[in-house]
Amino acid sequence: MIHQVLRFLVPALVVTCVCTLLLFPAHNDSAENGLALQSLLKEQLETIPAGWSYHAPAPPDHQIELRIGLSKPDTHDKLEAQLLQTSSPTHDQYRQHLSKEEVDKHSRPSSQAVYSVNRWLDRHGLKSNNLRAGHEGIIKLRLPVHQAENLLAVKFGIYSNSAGKRIIRTTEYSLPSFVHSHIAFIQPTTHFGTPRALSRRRGSEPTFFDRHDGDGLVDLHCDNFITPRCLLDMYNITGQVKEISNKSRFAVVGFLDESANKHDADLFMNRFVPEMRSEIALSANDSFHVTTLHRGSDDQSADSGTGEANLDVQYALSLAQRIPVNFISVGGRRQMAPDETAPPIADEDEPWLELIAHLESLPNDKLPQTMSISYGDYEKDIPRPYMVAVCDGFMRLALRGMSILISSGDDGVGDSRTCGNDTMPHFVPEFPASCPFVTTVGATTKLDEVAAALSGGGFSNHFERPLYQDEAVQSYLFKLSGKHATSFNRSGRAFPDVAAQGVNYMIYLKGKHAMTSGTSASAPTFAAVIALVNNNLMVNGRPPLGFLNPFLYGAGRTGLRDITAGRNPGCGTDGFGSVTGWDPVTGLGTPDFGALLQLSMEN
Repeated sequence: MIHQVLRFLVPALVVTCVCTLLLFPAHNDSAENGLALQSLLKEQLETIPAGWSYHAPAPPDHQIELRIGLSKPDTHDKLEAQLLQTSSPTHDQYRQHLSKEEVDKHSRPSSQAVYSVNRWLDRHGLKSNNLRAGHEGIIKLRLPVHQAENLLAVKFGIYSNSAGKRIIRTTEYSLPSFVHSHIAFIQPTTHFGTPRALSRRRGSEPTFFDRHDGDGLVDLHCDNFITPRCLLDMYNITGQVKEISNKSRFAVVGFLDESANKHDADLFMNRFVPEMRSEIALSANDSFHVTTLHRGSDDQSADSGTGEANLDVQYALSLAQRIPVNFISVGGRRQMAPDETAPPIADEDEPWLELIAHLESLPNDKLPQTMSISYGDYEKDIPRPYMVAVCDGFMRLALRGMSILISSGDDGVGDSRTCGNDTMPHFVPEFPASCPFVTTVGATTKLDEVAAALSGGGFSNHFERPLYQDEAVQSYLFKLSGKHATSFNRSGRAFPDVAAQGVNYMIYLKGKHAMTSGTSASAPTFAAVIALVNNNLMVNGRPPLGFLNPFLYGAGRTGLRDITAGRNPGCGTDGFGSVTGWDPVTGLGTPDFGALLQLSMEN
């Protein structure tokens, strides 16, 4: 199925939350005697990841927090098949989303797994009555380095990169045989990466126009910089939204201590969509709701707010009209020094599964129907078991009817510093853009909409191509005629799925205008369109779209405007090109809200 390993075997990563303790079966001590206590290698990196170097042994008393991901029952294929049925317009179960209870029932780790792992931890003085595993199957524990080294039969070290960042990691770890099959991963151990915000900010401030300067439907200034009015007109949203359902919910996610400032949002709305501002009648204190997870940031002081979070929230608010927006800030970048003279060590908590665990804990009536995420990391820097865990988490949320939209990346086919051999480069796909259970958004630019050169796109080295996109991707590969054949995995999950404007967005930051570009802008833009489609369905008493891709590659395709010009260069190459039909630069194209609205009602 989709989690088959393809061309490259890559390392692992983790995160999550803490929930209800499972009952244990009768225990057989003989299972843990003799050979069962031998440590077997669980995970190993062939080399230290590029850009990092070993600095020194980790301080033995330094506290670290580990996440132990328990192996799940063998229900993945069943859940995936269920998802494709509920998201395919031609199936009689289309949009019959599962409840939280139905998904949870198929996602809990076995009681034997919980029991065995807790017994193992208890043997190391980590009392099992302080540890819990919910349906997401993550056990958290905080412990000193020396105890973690004994637990995992390993030595931790301090590793540093050229930016001066220092982290505690290892290149391998081992587990006793009696728990080996019950544990999917333990992190942070071998994962050296960190999610990156996928936007690029510029300081220049263009002249604003209050008049209509063109003879078409969209102002000419939209060719140089983007405002909400440009997008409302360009994507056929203006005048189309009549009513907002009290069930509509739209989530925007922030990592890396990003914070969205409500005063900046108020200035932005007053400047660019004043008619909507008065209609919504919001104040600077209630323009959007903030949820903080694991020390997330909600600093609303005058000089707070960061470019990524402000971009995402300001365009979510202005494009999704009156749909409530929830900014979810996921923390995890504490700096800890082993002593007063040493540079700080980043005590980073893996954020992806923290987010998923929070969302999975929400009751059905609190789960957002649409979510936008503008962060990613290179696939090659992420341990595969962690990628699978995150991607499966998105699958479970999609089963409950959530549409998840994610930026495709800002490096074209890959940053030249990450591609390896110059004479035979390997393109560098992004994750979670490459997860087959999300909708990935690339970038366009200009009024006539050509592909933006920064638009991330390509083919996964971990997840195989799903059936829903097979015909569209095969058509592109035929047109490619073998070009770049050694640089990417032809059978991998292909992305992006769709696109939206991604260059020169105007935002407010710390009370002033700023300009930013990237698929970080494209994702909340397309997500806002989907939030409005989902809203219209609920206004009419119908369930939301849920997982979008089978609809978009099928009946919904005529609601997208094909982009046929532009390329996404990278890795010292000209990258891929936009063509008629799907391509790994702009996917199936940009949205026509009016058309998608009609198609969603017809299907």
